[in-house]
Amino acid sequence: MNTNRDDVILRLLITRVSGRDATALHAGDDLQRVLGLDTTDLLRLLVAAERSYGVELDSDRVRRLRTYGDLVAALGIAEHPRSKD
Repeated sequence: MNTNRDDVILRLLITRVSGRDATALHAGDDLQRVLGLDTTDLLRLLVAAERSYGVELDSDRVRRLRTYGDLVAALGIAEHPRSKD
């Protein structure tokens, strides 16, 4: 699995589903707060990510998922390093 490619694809997916630019997300960024997502937006994002990556996230993991890093870990991909400039 090409992790940098997967990270780029995930960022594009987040942008498409949320309508917000996800290129500058960092691992610790809260998806709802930073992107302004509501619960429905977040659920739509999770369903799209599950389909795109061919995984099914268990409900316990979904309840704990808050940050971009949480999502990356749940999907089993690695994020592309980004500076915090």
